[in-house]
Amino acid sequence: MKPEIIKKIEEVWDSRILLSPAPDRPNLHVGLMAYKEHNPKFALNAFGQIVGLNVCNMGLNDDQWLKIKTILEAEKVELEALNASGNRIRTFIAPKRLQKLQFLEVDDNPIENLPEEILSDGNAAILNFIRQIDEQEGTIPLYEAKLLIVGQPGAGKTTLLEKLNDPSYIVPKEDGDPNIESTIGVNIYEGWSFPMGDGSSQLFKANLWDFGGQEIQYMTHHFFLTPRALYVLMADDRKQNTEFDYWFRIINLLGKEKEDEQINVLVVLNEINHRSVTNFDLAKYRKSYPGMNIQMREVDFSVKDRRSDSIAHEIQALLKELPHIGDELPKLWVPIREELLEIRKEKPHISFFEFAAVCKKDRNGKKLEREDDQRFLSQYLHRLGVMLHYQEDDDLDNFVILKPQWAVDSVYSVLQDTAVVKNKGRFTKDDLKKCWKKFSSNERSRLLSLMSKDHFEICYPTSNPGEYIAPQLLPTKMPAFDWDRTQTMKLRYQYPFMPKGLISRLIVRLSTDIAENGSLVWKEGVVIEQSGCRALVEQNKTIKEGLEVLEIEVDGEQYERKFLLRHIMDKIEAIHHKSFKNISFDRMVPCICDQCKTSA
Repeated sequence: MKPEIIKKIEEVWDSRILLSPAPDRPNLHVGLMAYKEHNPKFALNAFGQIVGLNVCNMGLNDDQWLKIKTILEAEKVELEALNASGNRIRTFIAPKRLQKLQFLEVDDNPIENLPEEILSDGNAAILNFIRQIDEQEGTIPLYEAKLLIVGQPGAGKTTLLEKLNDPSYIVPKEDGDPNIESTIGVNIYEGWSFPMGDGSSQLFKANLWDFGGQEIQYMTHHFFLTPRALYVLMADDRKQNTEFDYWFRIINLLGKEKEDEQINVLVVLNEINHRSVTNFDLAKYRKSYPGMNIQMREVDFSVKDRRSDSIAHEIQALLKELPHIGDELPKLWVPIREELLEIRKEKPHISFFEFAAVCKKDRNGKKLEREDDQRFLSQYLHRLGVMLHYQEDDDLDNFVILKPQWAVDSVYSVLQDTAVVKNKGRFTKDDLKKCWKKFSSNERSRLLSLMSKDHFEICYPTSNPGEYIAPQLLPTKMPAFDWDRTQTMKLRYQYPFMPKGLISRLIVRLSTDIAENGSLVWKEGVVIEQSGCRALVEQNKTIKEGLEVLEIEVDGEQYERKFLLRHIMDKIEAIHHKSFKNISFDRMVPCICDQCKTSA
């Protein structure tokens, strides 16, 4: 006989579709959760208690899901498996008593009340997140966001940061003066606070990131230009060359998790001493980027006027409108994070043991004791850009970087070292001792791992022990070598917009196979060899369209060269997936008709 609770659940969707018992199999997950079509199921334990529920693809909305949740809680049900995927649930609140829940599926729902960083990691992450909420008996809303200030060197980015922190700040010289040193790396100021407004005592916290605009720094933009942030694009209004196109393209590429996600951009034209040259076409960029909310303001930081005073209020209003504001986080996460911020005032990194000790502290009778939960929080903070923790790397797992700026500045210090630049990107561990003379050997080792293939992808080891190469500093001239293009297999990756540094990262990934003992490599290309085949990979621009391309040519036996081509394609697309998920590109092969072959 069907339990009464099942009948109550069936009444929720008001149709003739009835819940049926899942097949009796040893593995509850296989028996209950595998049914993905319009076929709701339930599972009972040996005592006749419901332990599994599958209501996927039932068209459930928020009200219907809330009714099911209420029924489960009223009966004090302790589910072991729940499948609510493929519905129309926007606000997913799990039923209480989650201690026994092992399997959860809620994908293919337009869920809005869980952080995007959690949703994008899938069902296991969602289960861990809601279990922590249940165990910590509630949530704390997040009123915090990232403000990313970008633009060319000398545009006034640092001045804006100073003005936001101190409205009385006086620009010491003419802003944009070439004698004023531009930001190298990233300046980060955390804790700019202001009231939420509407009579609330709640404070909003903004973390301000001031990015240097030097070419060498573009290599790490993909680590810090992130979704769920407000972008302020600063431009010196006296200059014609402001690279608006580049900045809008890179923000459009990196500033969203999903294609339909809106990006908020405020363009600030800095009219220094009332001299204006730039004619920023707001209508043009709004038309070109319909997925962006683009606003524009003019300001002259060399004088104190109403425009300078109002820019902070404009930024505050835009920050408060970001869609993730008010996201509910497990109660313990906020105080743990606050303690980590205090620790990093004294030291830029800690061990995972120290991180775990912070998590295990008793806070009103609650602790984050399980290592899985501690690592889950660490991963979340890593994805937010609050800290860096590469758990999958044995060398870096016990190295939790609380201050990302420390790591980035350390990397830039190598790339901008006079000796390294003069040596065309080649450096040794002895060079690193000079660049990082204040660091311990352990810190140097960890930072070198951070720069390597699996992380920042800025350098690779050569065949000479203790020597490394940073491809972005290599000579631009292609070395001489024999190459017959007439019989090669060809493929082109063509990009409407290619992020800077992609070819350098590809060289790092292909570095173990560089031909002629690692010598056939230059800033924009490389020759590799495998199994008797050779491949030439280089970055170019098409003559007619001016599009950026990666050209691949493979020479060798017909059968073997297919594998080498596939190997290169896998490396390119792994870079896309890891760092540029929204990148647009076309794979193209040359036409082999007689006319095209003759004209080639």
